Amino acid sequence: MKVDISYRNALTQVVSITIKLSVDNTLKLQLPSWRPGRYEIANYAQYLYSMQAENGSIEKKSKDCWSINGNGEVLVKYDFYAARMDAGSSWLDNDQLYLNFINCIPYIIGREHEPVIVSLSLPKDYQIACALPQSKHILKASNYWELADSPMIASNKLKTFAYKVGQTDFYIDIMGDWEPDEAKLIAHFSAFSKTQMDCFRGFPNNSYRFLIQALSYRHYHGVEHKNSTVITLGPKEEMNDWKLYKELLGVSSHELYHSWNVTRIRPKEMLPYDFSKEAYHVTGCVTEGVTTYYGDLYLCRSKVFSISDYIAELNTLLKRHFQNEGRNKNAIADSSFDLWLDGYKMGVPGRKVSIYVKGALCALLLDLKILSASSGKSSLDDVMRLMWERYGAVGVGYSLQDYIDCVKEYFLEAHVYSQDYIFGTRSLDEELNEFLAKVGLSLTIKFPEDIFASEFGLMIKKGDNGINKVIGIDSNSEAVNHFMIGDQVNEVEQLNGESVFEIFRNGQIIEVRLKPKTGLYSYYEIIENNQKSESQEFLFDQWLHVQS
Repeated sequence: MKVDISYRNALTQVVSITIKLSVDNTLKLQLPSWRPGRYEIANYAQYLYSMQAENGSIEKKSKDCWSINGNGEVLVKYDFYAARMDAGSSWLDNDQLYLNFINCIPYIIGREHEPVIVSLSLPKDYQIACALPQSKHILKASNYWELADSPMIASNKLKTFAYKVGQTDFYIDIMGDWEPDEAKLIAHFSAFSKTQMDCFRGFPNNSYRFLIQALSYRHYHGVEHKNSTVITLGPKEEMNDWKLYKELLGVSSHELYHSWNVTRIRPKEMLPYDFSKEAYHVTGCVTEGVTTYYGDLYLCRSKVFSISDYIAELNTLLKRHFQNEGRNKNAIADSSFDLWLDGYKMGVPGRKVSIYVKGALCALLLDLKILSASSGKSSLDDVMRLMWERYGAVGVGYSLQDYIDCVKEYFLEAHVYSQDYIFGTRSLDEELNEFLAKVGLSLTIKFPEDIFASEFGLMIKKGDNGINKVIGIDSNSEAVNHFMIGDQVNEVEQLNGESVFEIFRNGQIIEVRLKPKTGLYSYYEIIENNQKSESQEFLFDQWLHVQS
């Protein structure tokens, strides 16, 4: 399949696409309805203008599938609206053409294995950052899956920094007006890349690209691919400040770990990908949970993060998890399956858990359990290496039971752990506290600084327009009997030991009186003990590689 891509006026954000097809009677073109790394139906066909066929006929069979009839070469032509900027979408303006091909290029059903050649009509001075082989604005993919897994940025404003770890060449391609400290950037990226590669004893490809869109507004997103990642982050004016720069390091380490986990160590339901329909899976605790855990852990092990930086990241996860009442109602395996319903939205209050947040905390607990049971001889590292050897390296999909079986190779109580925390809703706090103690850490209970949350059980979002809305209500509070999600809180007064709330709901002003109560919206934080025993020091080092 040959694809020609061009545009006339970048300000319209309309990309013109022509596909040259060899047709013998009939074939079907299927535009993906979702993409890897985002397990929800996206309906990319909504961004396509009407398809036309030359030297043949075309008939739309479904919202994103077309039947092509003809004999010989048929040209399929259409326009695509590239006007969404995030790590999984596409964007065109006067400075760049950024494409995730999965958004806009259909595949021939049954012929996904055939090579795809993409010719791009671009300004002569444009450079292309993409993991695919290229020459003179021509990209070559060995099959459709490789094309769909290889986003590109084309611009004359790209900045590229390179480094090498072992036999692998790494590139950091930056689009946007951000001038990083080059030496620091390369030192940090080299460090966490090497630490990950040391764990897996090599890298599965000879090159890898970090495609970074430095944006002018607040944004955070990353998407994994086999040999690259796209990261969209902003505001660019703050990207040299530690607060946002550490977010760049975090998402970059997370996405690099996906080079093994997910893109290659892949659930059987997604090997191969079928982009025409949902790919239900219950392995979110592995795909995103383990990856979230290791993304930050490797930053600590590589000395990019200090130990206090790392514990702060764990504490962020703990707060998010324990302030979500869905932890008591929905197992992480079920939340993984239901990603296709509302996995990336807040959804119904208290209905689900995050596969990223709870998954990372489950991975933390499992890692500590394995370290403790083996007296520091084994860890979750060994489980993931085994997953790589059995599944990722040989291209075989795995089930959740396969993962549990790999855990059992190093931790005999794997079944009990999985029943409690993957298939069940047992609270993590008791055993986390027990096993954090093995490495000289402990959990302490915390309360929100915001008194609306800590004393009345109300999560209130303070808007820039001065409108304060209720976005969460602790089910253990008295407020649950008086407030609704979405209530607008106008003012609060103190009267005779009570707080008097004036709320606006459905066009009415309502007065609510509440007495404060302690302990609402509580959560946990990890604290490090001042003195550790010899055994605690040893396991702490085995966990974080402090002495390496």
